[in-house]
Amino acid sequence: MRPTKYDLLVEQLESEINRHELPPGKKIYSQSQLVDRFQVSRSCVNKALAQLPRTKN
Repeated sequence: MRPTKYDLLVEQLESEINRHELPPGKKIYSQSQLVDRFQVSRSCVNKALAQLPRTKN
């Protein structure tokens, strides 16, 4: 089965976090930025963001 668009988006964002391109404590891209960058719907972005682990500072 092929991965969904939101699965691919989660993988990309996690990869950027792991490579410290998005360091801990830094705000992630806005919903609009992610929609434009990855050419996906807002609902796809929302679903992907909900899958990312949350951290508390």
